[in-house]
Amino acid sequence: KLSEKLSHVQSLCVHEMIVRAFKHIVQSVIAATSDMRQLALTIAAVLNLLLGVPESEFSGSSPAVHPLVWRWLVAFLKKRYQYELTGQHYDDVRKYAILRGLCHKVGIELAPRDFVMDSAFPFCKQDIISLVPVHKQVACSSADGRQLLESSKTALDKGKLEDAVNYGTKV
Repeated sequence: KLSEKLSHVQSLCVHEMIVRAFKHIVQSVIAATSDMRQLALTIAAVLNLLLGVPESEFSGSSPAVHPLVWRWLVAFLKKRYQYELTGQHYDDVRKYAILRGLCHKVGIELAPRDFVMDSAFPFCKQDIISLVPVHKQVACSSADGRQLLESSKTALDKGKLEDAVNYGTKV
């Protein structure tokens, strides 16, 4: 709500909400896949559903997205973020940015090629190279390490290169 006056910030917020919503779908599909030989095909199918342009039979009620995905997305953003997604907001979506964020959050590695996002099936099985583990990093800090780093910086500022190296390389 704070970003309503700044359209570029609002666009970034909408993109991030959509990526986080789509992440839940992709993770659920990956978790539900029992045959790992079909995993690449399954991931390509879900990416086509989320980011591809639906066939002409679906267009009309929602902006360039499958109606089921659109209804789920609107409901998810309303419940999770108390945000009313409109067709205008979704029309401004940059699908490559969504794809990049989604791959980063889920750990999908795609083949480097130009995807035709204006088609119903921009992704195929061969586009999915691998899944890489995704983990959140915890910032660990050591009081001793911090003290050695500060001592090294102080020695460097005083021009004592040998002392700075000694402090910096202590274990």
